[in-house]
Amino acid sequence: MYKTYTHVQLAQLLTIMTNSGDKIIQFKNPPVVEAVFETRFPPNLFVDANRHNYFNLISEEFPTTLFPKAEAGTSPSLQPFRFDSISNDKSIKLSVNTFSFITRNYSTFPEFKAETLRFLYMFAEMFQLDSLRRTGLRYVNHIYIDESDNVDKFLNINFELPLIDKNKIKPFRYELSSPLGEGSVRVLIQQESTEFDSTDLKHTVPLPLLEELGKIKTNRIVLDFDYYIDHGDMNIKNIDHYLAVSHSHTKELFLSLITDEYRASLGEVIGD
Repeated sequence: MYKTYTHVQLAQLLTIMTNSGDKIIQFKNPPVVEAVFETRFPPNLFVDANRHNYFNLISEEFPTTLFPKAEAGTSPSLQPFRFDSISNDKSIKLSVNTFSFITRNYSTFPEFKAETLRFLYMFAEMFQLDSLRRTGLRYVNHIYIDESDNVDKFLNINFELPLIDKNKIKPFRYELSSPLGEGSVRVLIQQESTEFDSTDLKHTVPLPLLEELGKIKTNRIVLDFDYYIDHGDMNIKNIDHYLAVSHSHTKELFLSLITDEYRASLGEVIGD
């Protein structure tokens, strides 16, 4: 029998969470659809004038450049350029005060960490970056459900409203922010329905079936974690620590929120 948390207990949970050790937890069916690690630093105009030199270093792996769209009231220098990988499953975004590594093909944290730090260290060396103002690690998870499924089949959350059945709230949305460890975390949990074109499945579904499928509707729970540290004067030499701490807290929160039933469906594998 799994434990449920009220919204107050969930907020309290964030302040008492501890590290579960150095075990690597990997899922055969991971729900992570996007992982992002972002750093913010004092504005460096050298980035604006020399981003092409960084692109030359990564162009074999990230050959596609997406230019930022002009936004009223925002300096063009603060809007990030984006470089996409050949398979479009990874991106690097940079501006005069930000650097982000993004993957849409997450496997394990050690793999994600190694790639993030490889490209970040290249950037830091080229632009002589040594001081940070903020780091942020974001995990976006999609839990696909049937329309008749209740949220508490998948997540250990609970709240009560007079005269209202929580399982009939459509769409379900829950959001909170709280200090946690060295930083803070924002958690967004929401239930949504989406449609996508069946032609997106052209690599896995025989072509004759695609015409019959047409538009496909899916129901899912979005579980979005954003853990950030913003001490203001942070050293790039400690970036490994900031990333590891961010992941540790996010992992513990994720594992505490999902039910045993849903966790079993992910096909968990634990290693050293």
